[in-house]
Amino acid sequence: MKNSKIKVFYNEKQVNLNKNIISTTSRSPLKPYLLMKTLDGLGFGNNLDIDGSFEPFKNEDFEIAHFPSYVEGFFNGTPNVCTRNGLPWSVELADSVRYTNASLYNAIRHAYLNPDQVTLSPTSGFHHAAPSGGQGFCTFAGQVIAAVKLYREFGAAGAVLDLDGHFGNSIEDCRSYTAEIDKAIPRGFNVNPRGSDAQYHSYLVSQLEKIEEAVLKNEIQYVMWCHGADSHAEDDLGGQVSTKWWVECSTTFYEWVAQLDAKLIALGRSPLPVTLSLFGGYRKDDYGSVISLHVKDIVTCMNVLCGHSIRYAAKVAKKTYASAWNHNQTTGFGYSAMEQWIDGMPISVLRMINPKKYMSNEDFKKTKMIPNEVKLLAFLKENPDAIFDGNTLGQKVNGWKNHSMGKWAQRLVRRGLIQFKKGQGYLYQSPVNPMLNADNFKASVIMEELNTNS
Repeated sequence: MKNSKIKVFYNEKQVNLNKNIISTTSRSPLKPYLLMKTLDGLGFGNNLDIDGSFEPFKNEDFEIAHFPSYVEGFFNGTPNVCTRNGLPWSVELADSVRYTNASLYNAIRHAYLNPDQVTLSPTSGFHHAAPSGGQGFCTFAGQVIAAVKLYREFGAAGAVLDLDGHFGNSIEDCRSYTAEIDKAIPRGFNVNPRGSDAQYHSYLVSQLEKIEEAVLKNEIQYVMWCHGADSHAEDDLGGQVSTKWWVECSTTFYEWVAQLDAKLIALGRSPLPVTLSLFGGYRKDDYGSVISLHVKDIVTCMNVLCGHSIRYAAKVAKKTYASAWNHNQTTGFGYSAMEQWIDGMPISVLRMINPKKYMSNEDFKKTKMIPNEVKLLAFLKENPDAIFDGNTLGQKVNGWKNHSMGKWAQRLVRRGLIQFKKGQGYLYQSPVNPMLNADNFKASVIMEELNTNS
């Protein structure tokens, strides 16, 4: 059994909070923040040992895997160089990648030196970057840099289990540029499963068997587990496996680690050093689905390797496609629609952390009405042609000024039982106003509800 707490290498400086990232296809620069907020909000933070004391990488660290001209051009914001990764460049982005890459290296190093503790680097944006530049939302080849640094320091070789939805080309692309990568991550140990569902899982099992043989021969000394959410069938850019098989891959891996640890300990050796990373995941309509998959993977690790018994089911919404008429507000026809973001966070993630406060209108309508709602609805039904503001409703319904009565009225609006007239107040309308189902009206209702803190 591993340590009961996962060691997480997370510093808020590894997050790009520039708002220009929200409208892009990839939100990976925001993912560390969203994941950590979710883990804490769900009550799993007590099972994490967070270390943010690591130093950011310097230019020479990136030059292990990249041309100096690219490294310098990226950090200087040189046009046509700094945006090769497919992301809008900003000073915040440039600063953050120094920490994301350092996070992965420090996580692997700690696991290597402390193999009885699983480590997590909540990072993405590595496995497509080439020596000459970034590509595919990846800026620098962080796993190459980390592996080479570890090889130089300890002579250790690692295996990368890259379950992102796309082939991780950065390791192979760097072999002709960084000679030591052949020893740091030997050929054949950059694993990218193929096929779909059961075939995908079977391929993973076959690769675990190969890695186990190498570990027992002491040819591989540590493993990186990178379970990208874009391999899920509902992802915008992936689609190999269903939720069942995505979760099965996690379970299989962690059970394999537990069994291999037992074999190693029986041989008088140390457990297998294991580091987790995030990699891809691209949902514009429901980013909470991406985060939920990552949470499920981490919880599975907590249960299988760290001795916990946490109940958590991955919640992946069916994708909502953008229609042709609103493609200017999305990435185009065929891609998922853009969900609402509030204070730098997607509404789907807020609903995971605080489902009562950020409940969807559909789920809210299924809840039981509270006494104030019942009283208020009865009053408005008796006055079907009048419009009341929240303060007036308080006086009429409860006999005293009650500024929060508008809060209860908003709950009735969300149920589709009364209408809100912006700048005027509330009135009962029967039949229900069909505009309540329009996206623009629902958005305004949600915002009103959030503003009243109900």
